[in-house]
Amino acid sequence: MTRRLILLGSATTMFAVTAVAGQKAPAKDTLVEPPAASTWSFTLEPYAWSPGVYGTVGVGRLPSMRVNASPIDVLRNLDWGVFARGEIRLDRWGLLLDGFYARFSTGVAPSGRLYESAEATLAQSINSAVAAFRVVDRDAVSLDAYAGARLYYLSLSLSATVERSRFNQLADALLARQLPTGASGQRTWIDPVVGLRGKVRMTRQFFAAAQADIGGFGAGSDIAFFTQATLGVDLTRHVSAEVGYRYMFVDYEDSGFLFRANMPGIYAGLGVTF
Repeated sequence: MTRRLILLGSATTMFAVTAVAGQKAPAKDTLVEPPAASTWSFTLEPYAWSPGVYGTVGVGRLPSMRVNASPIDVLRNLDWGVFARGEIRLDRWGLLLDGFYARFSTGVAPSGRLYESAEATLAQSINSAVAAFRVVDRDAVSLDAYAGARLYYLSLSLSATVERSRFNQLADALLARQLPTGASGQRTWIDPVVGLRGKVRMTRQFFAAAQADIGGFGAGSDIAFFTQATLGVDLTRHVSAEVGYRYMFVDYEDSGFLFRANMPGIYAGLGVTF
């Protein structure tokens, strides 16, 4: 009898253990990380750009004039200028802004033999606003594709001196009355632009950046190019500096107003991000 009770107790115990073992352990609460909050960033970068101006300009009845002003020539004859760029970014999307205004004077070379010399005063403002999307976003490499518009304002004033020959002073005097010796004009237009901008971080502090776009397509300019390449350093968490080379080419002609010029020069900027 006692043996039967022992066997019955053992069986009951085994059944209870098996039942408990068969039950699933209570599921642990699964931790679901909330999606990362969207982050805004703002960058403002005043900069200096000292371009040369090489090409052809023209306005009114005066013949086209050759411009060959080096960056040093432009700096010597610069009346004043202001330069700045900025960026507003939300995750992969960004709004890139860039603009400057400058006014300077330089000697130009008249085409043909009727004019001895000429002087040009040029005021120009070039401002761009483009929307950018970050197609590559890694720790050390980023690449943006962008599209937008670039607004141009150019004011050109030319004054020329008629060539006077010692042997034909009387004829030259009569001819000078018929030849224009001054002209001025201004134009404003907008170009569509598309381009790419990239950045490679070489170390925690040093980086290289490059940007290029093309625009115009006959909408304003016949064609226009913009390129820039810089090397930079993060001075603090929020302040960076970069130096490099910027090049622009603009080919615009409308109703006697001509501006076809290359503008290459050294670029230096100091940016603040917050």
